Amino acid sequence: MTVTATPSPTLPTATPTPTVTPAPTTPAGTGTLPLGPDNRTSQPVTVGSYDGIATISIGIGVAVTGTNGTPLADISIFPVNPADLSNLPVDPAFAGYAYLVSPEGAQFDPEVLLTLSFTPEEWAALSGRDLVLMRYDPASGSWVPLPTSVDAAGRTVITGISQGGTYGLFARQPATPAQTVVPVTTAVPEEVPLPWTLILIIVVVVIIGAGVAVYFLKVRPGAREPPGGNEI
Repeated sequence: MTVTATPSPTLPTATPTPTVTPAPTTPAGTGTLPLGPDNRTSQPVTVGSYDGIATISIGIGVAVTGTNGTPLADISIFPVNPADLSNLPVDPAFAGYAYLVSPEGAQFDPEVLLTLSFTPEEWAALSGRDLVLMRYDPASGSWVPLPTSVDAAGRTVITGISQGGTYGLFARQPATPAQTVVPVTTAVPEEVPLPWTLILIIVVVVIIGAGVAVYFLKVRPGAREPPGGNEI
């Protein structure tokens, strides 16, 4: 007996599922920038400070250049000791967090996001305050406020930056309500008109009383003429 082998069916080749590479986060403070042929970032990159609070989020197509326009291969962010900060303003007041985005002469086109993220314990000291991120301008020696977004639920403070340098978190002082000065008004006593009617009545009574008194003084008992008239 001849046995004919039945060929096994050919299975289709499985297509591998593409793997999505998330934007790498470098907690050590320095991140390498993946650049394309146009010297712009070819994928998103997030660089984080080693204390876990500050991050720089760089999207796709961002040109990161130095002061001379040369593309940069990496970017860094580090905490700054508050003792090393210059010309801190009184209002807004420094809130305790500052970071150096390095190189200081780095330029971002378009701008990238600087985010400060806090733990519940850290946020408890900041909650309810009017927070603003500011950049130190070495040319003027002053701190410049930046448009700031505060997400209380997510415990984050975010701003867009277009250059490297020193950035700090500040809190505006609550406005003091203006005190209203109430002028003291001295009451002027009203002029009371003289009671002429009463005065007139009193005068009339006095006159009548005086007349009656004179009458009784002149016509006293025993002063009348005897009856019969004068004698001849």
